[in-house]
Amino acid sequence: VDTTEWNICTGFGDILDSVILPGFLQPVVVLLHTDPGGRTCSGRLARGAGSCYCTAVSVSVAHQRKAVLWSTIVPNDAWKVDTAASTTVVLGVNSISFLDATGQCQQTLAVNGWARTGSPNRPIRLAIQLDAAQLAWCSDSTGILTLRRGQVYVLQKTHEWSILPTG
Repeated sequence: VDTTEWNICTGFGDILDSVILPGFLQPVVVLLHTDPGGRTCSGRLARGAGSCYCTAVSVSVAHQRKAVLWSTIVPNDAWKVDTAASTTVVLGVNSISFLDATGQCQQTLAVNGWARTGSPNRPIRLAIQLDAAQLAWCSDSTGILTLRRGQVYVLQKTHEWSILPTG
């Protein structure tokens, strides 16, 4: 298949990360990308304008076609996307967002006081940053989150997602 003239990157800005979603007949790629105009500068973030998006694209290699299934805005500090079962997990420096199979945000978990979102019913007990963190899945509902300085946390879903320190 000659893909030199077939370009999926029409209308996306910088692609920060990507992952393939399991469980679909056609390959579905989730792209974490910026607005075509680039990332929002820090001065404009105070106005609430963000420029990071998570977009699911169904790709038909045989027909050389693609279709955007959904696109949703995610926190501006997002840098990594991963998947657990039918949930798309977006890691930001200050929060973790969980998207369902239709791109709707199920939950955003704040991991420090800098996160702009979070549940008012859940006080923020952590003061960590997720830049350069690694996420490894043990099961569909349990993941191990290792931070850049070696701290280890358990990301677990019972009724909703929570993050627990180890030790």
